[in-house]
Amino acid sequence: MTVLVVGATGGTGSYLVDYLSERGETVIATGRRPMPTTFRGKVKDYVQLDVASLADFEGLPGHGVDACVLLAAAMPAFLPICDPYQYVHVNILGALNVLEYCRKAGAQKVVYAQSFYDLSGHLLDGPRLYPDMPRKYGLSGDHAVYGTCLTRPHPRTGTERNHAYYPVLFPTEEALLEARDAMNAAQVYPRRYFYPSLQTLPYIATASAHAGLSLSSRVLCLPLSADTSRSDVERVCRVVAGQLGC
Repeated sequence: MTVLVVGATGGTGSYLVDYLSERGETVIATGRRPMPTTFRGKVKDYVQLDVASLADFEGLPGHGVDACVLLAAAMPAFLPICDPYQYVHVNILGALNVLEYCRKAGAQKVVYAQSFYDLSGHLLDGPRLYPDMPRKYGLSGDHAVYGTCLTRPHPRTGTERNHAYYPVLFPTEEALLEARDAMNAAQVYPRRYFYPSLQTLPYIATASAHAGLSLSSRVLCLPLSADTSRSDVERVCRVVAGQLGC
């Protein structure tokens, strides 16, 4: 079987190339950097590929690819600054480019990886992780944002903080209200400082902004500041994560 590994030069991709090669599969690898010397003798071909660039896909074979493993991604924890355009171009448009290539090349299967952090709490339980394991992850570290259902805000450069409350964006207002009630029951009192949206006030004349309405209803400010103890931070996070089923 011929397997295309997109994002082969990363930590997961390099191990996958070794694994597929040892299994006797034919491997075509891609990455943004030049081919690592460790790939010699393990891959049939290597193509420098930026998934966000359609022109780069012209270097891949037009047929004969049986399966594709997509590991290429822009990870927020590794970005020097918040760049939503890069994130969308690579993780969304880039993934679409890969899927379209696979369709044209006749690939029968595409494997799209999730963050290992969903299962990272099982790392000490045994040598292997399985996709059907229950979610188990830590509430600290730069990868914690991938395991939770919340979105971490990225303030603009120069923004001043009051170091009193930490805003997070919930997937729905219903999830926010359930988490707020659970925190209140645990004597934790978040605030909805961005709700309601100013455009709902009758004395303010403004055009309707649906995005603003949605965002204002889903932002909850958690009582987390620079002076909050680690135990209290983890207590708040456990309540929120438990309420979201994370």
